[in-house]
Amino acid sequence: MRWLVPAVLVFLVLVVALLFVRTERLTALAAERPTTASESVKNEEHVEVAEYMNHIHRYAHKLWFAAEAGNLPLAAFYLEELEETMEALEEERVIDEGKDLSALLRQYGLPAVHALEEQMKERQLADFKAGYEALLVGCNACHAASDHAFIQVQVPTLNRYTDQVFQP
Repeated sequence: MRWLVPAVLVFLVLVVALLFVRTERLTALAAERPTTASESVKNEEHVEVAEYMNHIHRYAHKLWFAAEAGNLPLAAFYLEELEETMEALEEERVIDEGKDLSALLRQYGLPAVHALEEQMKERQLADFKAGYEALLVGCNACHAASDHAFIQVQVPTLNRYTDQVFQP
């Protein structure tokens, strides 16, 4: 049992390291992706980022409670919804207040989702908390990089969806 805490810490360090390594590759790819000034203006005016973030937040919340209940199919469903919403926002090529939010999602959000997805495929819900916390590190890093460091997310402490059954 003494090895559990160091193992979780090592896992978190590895996930964070992976995020930083992928950051360099994704930044290079983002720089190569053409974006016209007219697309940037269009997306800055027509995409409501808060609506996407609301969906992402809801799916992350439900993902946590599905996993806590031991419901792997439901957890996998919400992780997929989370990923699809991030991908949809990324595809919008959003520039908000001079920040390329789509590139930041490629840098912080999607790699964290993919890491949790791989973890769940390999170990199902074992060590889920550590993977979920790594996902939240990515979320908070993205918020900081987009000048929204005042928005911090954490592991949910209270289930606000009392009308949904999370147990399998």
